[in-house]
Amino acid sequence: MAASKRRKSNTKSKKRGKNKKKDLDENSYYVSGISDGAMKRLARRGGIKRISADVYEELRKIYIVFLEKLVEDSYNYADCAKRKTIIPLDVVYALKRQGRNLYGYVHDHEVGGKLGVKHDGDSDE
Repeated sequence: MAASKRRKSNTKSKKRGKNKKKDLDENSYYVSGISDGAMKRLARRGGIKRISADVYEELRKIYIVFLEKLVEDSYNYADCAKRKTIIPLDVVYALKRQGRNLYGYVHDHEVGGKLGVKHDGDSDE
């Protein structure tokens, strides 16, 4: 009879263990989103077959420097235009300034920018 008088516990009201936050080290502040697998896939696309384990940290450092320069140049373009928002065209110009042209990007003020894809009904104005 004791079993029939037991109340069902509401699992939502029970407190569970708190989510433990990971301690941030100096590298995770900058780049935490690029994994070893992502870097390996990029290397495979570039034709590299094998990668040493030491290479991943060096690639992260290079990636951080590249992004810092790109963001700084993009910010400067937006600042010169007296805007607080960086638009995709600022990034395109920053890449061009660094000697890395991004071909195929067409800026359309109505749409906000798109890759150079044309549809049958589009006009060349």
